[in-house]
Amino acid sequence: MTRPLKRMNEMISPAPITAASVLRVLLIEDDEADVFLVQEILKGGATRSALPAFELLVAGTLADGLARLRSDSVDVVLLDLMLPDSRGMDSLRRVVAEGGTVPVVVLSNMNDEQTSMEAARNGAQDYLVKGHVEAMWLARIMRYAVARKAAISVLRAEIEDLTRVSGDSLLAAALDVTSDAIFILNPDGSLRHRNAAARDMTANAPDQPIEEWFLEDRPAEKGARLRVVPVTDGGETGALLIAISGFTR
Repeated sequence: MTRPLKRMNEMISPAPITAASVLRVLLIEDDEADVFLVQEILKGGATRSALPAFELLVAGTLADGLARLRSDSVDVVLLDLMLPDSRGMDSLRRVVAEGGTVPVVVLSNMNDEQTSMEAARNGAQDYLVKGHVEAMWLARIMRYAVARKAAISVLRAEIEDLTRVSGDSLLAAALDVTSDAIFILNPDGSLRHRNAAARDMTANAPDQPIEEWFLEDRPAEKGARLRVVPVTDGGETGALLIAISGFTR
């Protein structure tokens, strides 16, 4: 039974990504200045990181973006949440549902942790604030988003295997092996499971809603590495896996 645990650890701590092909990026954005900025950032990211160029497709409305998803082969979507024909999380939910296995990275003017968590719950692989995105950072984030999305399908398959073999107890034992704190949330934000490291981390407030704990303790501001992986089923988020490493009070 080593294979499921190996796959789980690969998902939690993915290996460095090397470029094998050009990534086709669909940017759904109506602001021409922001489109130009992303174009320049991607050019710079490919040049400085020695990665091949990105191929950028642009849609100015949500309707056009959904049509491009249906008609074109796309590796990753960059989505502005404020579009002429759709605003907020509804845009994200529709893109995630239409894109299926295509990862979605949100570009937003809102530097708000609660909004970023809501975006993650609705299927976003990452949440970036406009004006705070650097070339190398965006290039790598999109490649990691593609890798994480692929890892999600592996995770789902392994969870199904574990459940068929021995039920939830075996999955819990596998999660307890890692030193990362793992939280698994239901689509409504309620806690489904936390591993041993997560229980230790929240020992001072075991009954506190997990979102309140994140807002009060702000692990990302204390040197922790926080990774959020939505597990989708048919375009809808079925669970949210949060992995935290390096957290100190």
